[in-house]
Amino acid sequence: MDAAGEKLSRAELENIKTSCYPLEIPEEQNSIAEETNRRRSSLRMRQSGLYVRSEQAETIEQQFLENLMKFSGMNPESRPKIPRLQHSKLILETMKSLNSVIPGHLGEVDTLTELVDVVYAGAVTICEFHGRKINENAAQRLNGPPPWKRRLEQKIVLIRRKIGKLHTYLHSPNPSNKVIKATRKTASEYRIKRRDPEFKEKILVLCDNLKQKIRALGSRIRRYNERVTRHKNNKLFFQNQKKFFRDLEQGSTEGGDRLELGAAEEYWGEV
Repeated sequence: MDAAGEKLSRAELENIKTSCYPLEIPEEQNSIAEETNRRRSSLRMRQSGLYVRSEQAETIEQQFLENLMKFSGMNPESRPKIPRLQHSKLILETMKSLNSVIPGHLGEVDTLTELVDVVYAGAVTICEFHGRKINENAAQRLNGPPPWKRRLEQKIVLIRRKIGKLHTYLHSPNPSNKVIKATRKTASEYRIKRRDPEFKEKILVLCDNLKQKIRALGSRIRRYNERVTRHKNNKLFFQNQKKFFRDLEQGSTEGGDRLELGAAEEYWGEV
């Protein structure tokens, strides 16, 4: 209190205390300084990537390593096709977690093929993590005929069986009960009534229609086979012309008659 009897303010008292005891730091200022240092250190750790990973990142890394071991070194044409995922925030977060895992496994990557294996394993991991299964049998089916061709071939076999039963029924004086039952079943499929007085004539017309249907399906398969053969020949011509002409000569030799050496000498000797 000064001579005039006025009281000092709180700020003035703090300034006087600080000037008298400069080494003492209030507890509030100490806690604020510790909190600031903690935030700065956590920020540096996040920027340097040394922070503790979550359980999701651990699970993703485990799946990624399994897929990398599974598909590493596999022919890219034999790998299953990766399904297309609809974009969402969850997928984006999963990709960020995977991107934080992949750099730790790029140290041993020396070739472009190994890099492709890593990228493919990462894509499969994202799909499996979100419940999309990878169909491993799809790649095996790509090497065989297309599904529509297999369906047509099965359909042709089924129609031939029907034609065989109908032909036996029409040309046999005493068909068996099995043949009669199969004929009635086929007639019911094509809405031919069993008590129709022209039942046999309609069955004969049905047999001709089924034969024409087989010809149409067979021509479709034949056109496909010709197109595949042309595609293979064109591809072989651009890749290896020597092998293309060699196969062409072998095919022409196998298709025609072989020229005998004695007959050729006799013919050209008279010229």
